[in-house]
Amino acid sequence: MKGVTGSNDDEVKRLQQMVHQVVVLRNISRLFASTEEDLERVLFALIHMIPEGFRYPEDVEIRAEVDHHAVQTEKYKNTPWSLSVAVKSGRTSKGTITVAYPDKPPEGSDEPFTESEQDFVGTIASELGIFLERFHLRRVEKQHKQELEIYASLLRHDLRNDLGVILAHIDLARLINTDDRLLETISAIEAACNRMLNILSAFGSMSSVAESDIVKIIEGSAAQARNAETNMTINVEIEPMVRTVRIPESRLLPMVFDNLLRNAATHAGQATTVNISARLEDDRIRVVVTDDGPGVPPEIRDRLFRKGVSTKGGGMGLYLSREILSSIDGSIQLLDTDRGAAFEIEIPIISRHS
Repeated sequence: MKGVTGSNDDEVKRLQQMVHQVVVLRNISRLFASTEEDLERVLFALIHMIPEGFRYPEDVEIRAEVDHHAVQTEKYKNTPWSLSVAVKSGRTSKGTITVAYPDKPPEGSDEPFTESEQDFVGTIASELGIFLERFHLRRVEKQHKQELEIYASLLRHDLRNDLGVILAHIDLARLINTDDRLLETISAIEAACNRMLNILSAFGSMSSVAESDIVKIIEGSAAQARNAETNMTINVEIEPMVRTVRIPESRLLPMVFDNLLRNAATHAGQATTVNISARLEDDRIRVVVTDDGPGVPPEIRDRLFRKGVSTKGGGMGLYLSREILSSIDGSIQLLDTDRGAAFEIEIPIISRHS
C-alpha cells in the first residue's frame, strides 16, 4: 500500500506541475501579445515567470540572451546543472534561454530536468522566437512611418538648398572663362544634382534596398562631397572591426552625413578639412565628424538640433538628422572642442559577420 501511495503522490505532483506549466505559458502568451513594450522589459518579465513551471521553482534561476539583450534572475550563475535552449526567428539564431540550479538540484538527481521541463523551455523559446519576429516587423513598420514623415521635410529642406547651389554655380559658369574652373563648376553641379536624385529615389521604388553597411554609407557620402565641394579635404578613418557589423537598414541615413559635410562646406570657410572616424564600442558604432572651421556659435549650441535653428537660415538639417538617427535608435550630439565643430553619432549594430 505504501508503494501505491508513493506512486499516487508522484502522479499528483506531475499533474500539478503540468497545470503550473499551462498557466505560465498562458501568461507568457499574454506578455507576448503586445509588440509595443520595450524588449528588455519583456525579457525581464519572462525570466521571472518561467520558474513556476518547474518542480522546484524556488531553486531554479533563469538567464535570457536575445538580440544583444541579456537579463537574468538575481542568483543566476553558470553551473553543471543547466538547460540551455536556442531561440530562433525563422532560421536565424536570436539567442538562448538558460535554466540553471545555482547549487546541486534537490534530491541529487543525475538528470536535473525532466522531459516535461525540457519541452516546457523549448515551447517558451519557440514562442519567444515568434514574438521577436513580430517585434522586429513592428519596429521596421514604425521606422518606415517615421522615415516617411521625415522624407516630406527632407524634400522641402534638402532640395531647396541643393537647387540654390545649382543656381549659384550656373551663374558662376556664365562669368568664368577658363576651362579648368568650368569643369570644376560642372562637377559641383552634377554632385548637387546627384544628391537630389538620391533623396527622390530613397522611396521612389519598392524594390530599392535600404543600406545596412555603415562603411558604404560614410565612404559614399565622402566621395560625393569631394566632387561637390572642390575646396574641401575629407579624411576618413574606419576601424577594421566596423567592417564586420551590420546596422539597422535605413534609406535616409546617408542624408545625415551629407548634411554634416554640406554644413562644413557652408560654415567652415575656404579650404576646409573634415575628418570622419568610425569605431566599434560594445554594440554600437561611434562616428565622429570634425571640421577646422570657426565652430558653432555659443548662443545656438543648446538649441542646435531644434527646428529652425541656424546662423544662415533654414535650420532643418540637424533637426532632421537627429530624427533620422532616432528612427533606428541612434543619436547625434555636438562635442566640446577647442576649434571647429565636432559631432558624435552613435548607431546600434544588429549583427556581426567575419
